Order: sequence, then structure tokens, then C-alpha cells
Amino acid sequence: MEQKIPLHAQLRELIREKIDEGEYAYGQPIPSERELAATYGLNRMTVRNAIEALVHEGVLKKVQGKGTFVTQSKIGSNLYKLQGFSKMLLTKGIQPSTKLLYAGKRKAGVKYASIFDIDEQAELYRIVRLRLGNDEPYTLEDTLVPYDLLPQINEYDFGVHSLYDLFAANGVDLDMAYETLTLVKIRNPEAKLLQVPPNSAVFLHECKSYDHHKRVVEFTKSYTNGQKSYFQADRH
Repeated sequence: MEQKIPLHAQLRELIREKIDEGEYAYGQPIPSERELAATYGLNRMTVRNAIEALVHEGVLKKVQGKGTFVTQSKIGSNLYKLQGFSKMLLTKGIQPSTKLLYAGKRKAGVKYASIFDIDEQAELYRIVRLRLGNDEPYTLEDTLVPYDLLPQINEYDFGVHSLYDLFAANGVDLDMAYETLTLVKIRNPEAKLLQVPPNSAVFLHECKSYDHHKRVVEFTKSYTNGQKSYFQADRH
């Protein structure tokens, strides 16, 4: 371990890394304080300080008489891969679920007419969903789709159906996406939905998806809790 960084901080980040990599899995206990101290040659107080910091963050949870358990794991999203949220979580062994907050038609207006290259009076279908993993909120998604793209789109329950699965079922082949990722401060009601304090920094991920005809078929704006997710750029 590096001498210039406090030992408890180094151990805290080492434990976090093992959680992110899946070595310490969601819902499972981490090694005891005694075991960690012996493994890394540290005193029990140093180990306790590292664990308490992660408990305070909500990453770990102490259960009296049973040990310290992983309460969350970060989910990695590959910016080079077009993949639905549910499938992404399932690959990590986390059970996805969705809370549908709103679904309905709206006019494109100036901004979205430009994004979709359509008339300002053209109709879009808006879907606002809170995406959860093991019943914990990860991402708040606000999605727009051309209203006439999917037959009877208004009859689908997007709290149950995957938009990308519906694309595939209706012959809408996703070809590429233009994405941006920034850090922004979030306010209520969005902060409350993600269960983070107002003015917390979260990821704002905007994605404009194209089909093989170079037509924009989806625009999604997502607010993601950075304590639970990370983004990577991996072409492989």
C-alpha cells in the first residue's frame, strides 16, 4: 500500500474495487474485520474505519451477529454498445425492474424537431421511467420516440416492455448512436426519485439512436446515480 495515502482510505477503495468487479457480490458478506486485518497486515481500527466509511456511503451494511454485507454494486455501461438497461443489469446478476412514471404523446416543438429532423408539429411518444436494480433506483430515463415508429405504441406498458425488444420485434434495427456524458447537479423531484440529496452531482447521459436508414428513432436523456454506476468506452 502507498505510504502517502492513509491506510484506511486505501483499504476503502480496495474493497470498493472488489465490489465493482463482482468479487464481493451484492447481498453477500465481505470478509470480517479480523480476516481483512490479517490479509493486509493492518490493525483492526484501520479496517473498521474503512468499513464505516463505506457503510456511511450506503455501499455496505452491518447486520448484528451476521457480518457486513454488500448493499449495492456499480453497474458499468459500455458507451460503444447499444444495450437495454434490463439486459445490462441481468449480465451483472442484478434483478432489474421499472417504474413507469409517464407515457403519452407530445408535439416535437423546435428542439426535438431538430433532433429527429421532423416537422415541429409532428408527434412524438414520451416515456419517463425509473430504472431499478434489486429495487434500488439507478437511473431516471426520459425517452422520446417518433409516434408512428411502432404500431400502437400507446398500448404498450413500458413498465413491463423493453423499448429495444419492441424495436427488434418491429424490424427497427439499431445501427449507431451519438452519445454525450456530463456531470450535472440534480434537483427535486428528480433527486428524490433517485434517492440522492438535492444538488448532488449525477451523470447526465444523452443518447440519440439511429437505424440502418440513418433515421433518428430514439432520443433518451438519463440521470444516473454515480455511486451506483460507471461508464466505459470499450470497443471490444
